[in-house]
Amino acid sequence: MEDNKFTIPGTNIKIGGLIGSIFTGVGTILSPFLGFGSGLLLSQITHIADNLTRETIQNWVKRNYVDPPRKGRFYDENQVARILIFNSLRRVLELDDIKLLLDCASSFSKGSLTEKELLVIFNDSVIKTKGAKPGDLEAYERAAGEEIIRSLEKKEGDKAKIKEVVFIMLTAYQSCILKQKADDMIFKLKTVL
Repeated sequence: MEDNKFTIPGTNIKIGGLIGSIFTGVGTILSPFLGFGSGLLLSQITHIADNLTRETIQNWVKRNYVDPPRKGRFYDENQVARILIFNSLRRVLELDDIKLLLDCASSFSKGSLTEKELLVIFNDSVIKTKGAKPGDLEAYERAAGEEIIRSLEKKEGDKAKIKEVVFIMLTAYQSCILKQKADDMIFKLKTVL
């Protein structure tokens, strides 16, 4: 039986059953984590992030992939969103390529698209494409294309290029899922030998 729970990319936060397959307001689910007032500590981020350590985040800060905490020891909602995007794509994309995607989204939107908003669009798109076969870009277009454009209606800039960035993120994320399945199958094979 297929697991009906949907895990929000880059996190260990699960949305269950029917809600996970049709819910398009991931921003609402993430709001307790992203709309949090004073910010999140590293320990809180690693608690909600999937397989992410304090050392990894600190390394990303040192390498300028993520800004240092702006509020003392606290990371604001856009920094947390950036960390979660990096975490969801790092298994298949180089960190420099993930940074390029985030920089392009900001540039193409003339700075009007925040990283929190990009994370919400990305997560909503992943949910919309849950039933699509990995690598089926036409299915991504059908399932998420209109949703992405609708999400970007009030944003400035080149919506087609922002949409392209999100589709690259979707493709990379689907690759992550396939890689994890292959790793699991190899692990099972090794236990048999």
